[in-house]
Amino acid sequence: MSTLSTFSAFNVLCCIGALWILSKAIKRVRNRIHTTPLAGPPNPNLLLGAGRFIVKSPDAGNLYEEWSEKYGPVFRIPAALGLSRIVLCDPKAVLYFYSRETYGYVQSTMTKRAIENMVRLYR
Repeated sequence: MSTLSTFSAFNVLCCIGALWILSKAIKRVRNRIHTTPLAGPPNPNLLLGAGRFIVKSPDAGNLYEEWSEKYGPVFRIPAALGLSRIVLCDPKAVLYFYSRETYGYVQSTMTKRAIENMVRLYR
């Protein structure tokens, strides 16, 4: 009897896992359809994205500058597991983003001061 209940519990967990993966896949496809396609460097590694390439680079700042010149002030970088990260190199775009996005980016006081100091340097 316990084998049957264990098997049923396993099936339920598998179904829940499959539904979760399916919902994530559908959400990802919908996001790609409803967002503006951005240019960016090609994905060197499907599993790790460009992260390993950036870390192994002797100067990541120069790499970002090259990408900014090639792809524009807003571009996409491939991240791990097929995800992507958006890079903003335009100070006005960064200001607009941080003024509008208040829910997802709650930052500590120290982080806010660091960002203020960086913005002051580029004025």
